[in-house]
Amino acid sequence: MRVKTAAILLFDDEPQAALSTRSGVKIARYQTSGAKYDRSLLVGTPHSVEGPTDLLIRASVAKIEGIMNSSYFRIKGRYKQVTYPPAAIHEIVANAVLHRDYSLKDDVHVSIYDNRIEVTSPGRLPGHITPQNILEERFMRNPKIVRLVNKLPNPPNRDIGEGLNTAFREMERARLKPPMIEELESAVKVTLSRSHCLSRAANCRVSGETQSHPEQECKRDHRQGKHAVHIQSLRATHRVWRH
Repeated sequence: MRVKTAAILLFDDEPQAALSTRSGVKIARYQTSGAKYDRSLLVGTPHSVEGPTDLLIRASVAKIEGIMNSSYFRIKGRYKQVTYPPAAIHEIVANAVLHRDYSLKDDVHVSIYDNRIEVTSPGRLPGHITPQNILEERFMRNPKIVRLVNKLPNPPNRDIGEGLNTAFREMERARLKPPMIEELESAVKVTLSRSHCLSRAANCRVSGETQSHPEQECKRDHRQGKHAVHIQSLRATHRVWRH
């Protein structure tokens, strides 16, 4: 990335107006739990969030949390409010903004469904990162942005390689399934699901089968998730990003 582009993204009041590429965040709410959706399921008008990188991340997270707090979601035939670990949402959005491919003219897209949140970041996965080394290795697509944003007061990331680990840890703490990461043809999609990692334990207790302790079940889900990184590919071997 050119120094001028990084400087505009970080310090211009309206970088989206100054750059020829698209660099904002689009947030939409869909009233469905299904994999397929169309415009008829869209709730209201999608929100466009713009601004310099630091404020873009914070404003996007605040908007997502605002939608979650003011919405009722249909879960197993009932409508109720749903929450996700705020730190997990923050880390996934920060990753998407900081490590996206800015040469692609598209925004980061956040889709909020009844049973999940999907964050899609433009660009395939960079460098040498693989499913086997994702939690141990580091590779920054945009090192200038990551280094400079870390020097801001109360930066949105710490540049110590803990972003993805934090998201996994917070989902485990909430006893939710690990983040699911997919590499698409020209993007990376991360899904935070409301699926409870204790659901199998509950089902086995009802059926009378022998089952491990619920906390052991949850930790096992996350150990398996960390080894496989819950990656599904639409095409080939997957790679993922972190900060």
